[in-house]
Amino acid sequence: MSNAEALQALSTLLSLEANAEQRRLANAYLEQVKRGDVHVLLATSASLTAGHLPIEFQVLGLTWCTDVVKQRWGQLSEEERAQMIQMAYQIVSSGTGSADGNACAA
Repeated sequence: MSNAEALQALSTLLSLEANAEQRRLANAYLEQVKRGDVHVLLATSASLTAGHLPIEFQVLGLTWCTDVVKQRWGQLSEEERAQMIQMAYQIVSSGTGSADGNACAA
């Protein structure tokens, strides 16, 4: 699983030219990322929150970060939890994410 694959899958879901089978496969891939290894999920989330990407991508990245906090917090190390807390503080204090364009630092 790579960040490029996640970006492609999300692009497919949002494409008007994609057919039903392409959308089904793209959705299945994104669900696999969401339910897979928490560290892959966080890395993918971070790539999706980059400021240069469409807002739909950023929203999905932030949603996945929220899901990690709500449902998978116990799977993170103390250091990873501290990074998530710092990320949340950056989002709240700036309103736009972190200075490097990634709202979710993995």
